[in-house]
Amino acid sequence: MRKFALLCAAILCVCFAASAQDFAAPPAPAAATLASAPAAPLEPAPAPAPLFAAPNRSPWQLGLGYQFSHFDNIGGQSFNNNGLGASITRYVNDWLGIEGDVTAGFGTTPAPSNFVAKTVFAGGGAHMAMVRDSRLEPWIHALVGVEHFRFTQGPVLGSNTGLGYVLGGGADYKLMPRIAIRFGADFLGTRVISANQANYQAGVGVIFNF
Repeated sequence: MRKFALLCAAILCVCFAASAQDFAAPPAPAAATLASAPAAPLEPAPAPAPLFAAPNRSPWQLGLGYQFSHFDNIGGQSFNNNGLGASITRYVNDWLGIEGDVTAGFGTTPAPSNFVAKTVFAGGGAHMAMVRDSRLEPWIHALVGVEHFRFTQGPVLGSNTGLGYVLGGGADYKLMPRIAIRFGADFLGTRVISANQANYQAGVGVIFNF
């Protein structure tokens, strides 16, 4: 009887030990495995585009400014004009745009004629910018249109309209992404009064992107 009691006590001890193991915390190696697993690499955030990059420029560009023009042998008259110009450009991609331009000038022919000379150019064509991530952006353009001349001294002395075309370029200095100062110079060809003329012009203005 005594041996039987000892056997029962031993069996109970083994059962209690097994139950304690069943309710114990998960073994440490599993936790260590999770801790040692390499973390997924973090992708670097994309770098912001430079402040003056072409993608930061709006597709529309409006220009307003002063224009100095020299005209040679227009109906026997050579003279200088001071004027105002306006242009609008619609970019079709980062570097190519379609430009429209209107410039009006006013001046006086030299003595002895001293005629008041008024001119207007209206035309359009291609505008190409050299894309740069900096403040300075060079550009070139080629425009074709009409040039109108009117000479007056009291009554109208003469009015002529003919072909006009512009080939030239310059640079925009960006004060901020939407505003720049423009400098430009052009060859201005005209054909009026059955003759060809080689003229030139230069100007400065302000550019607005919108």
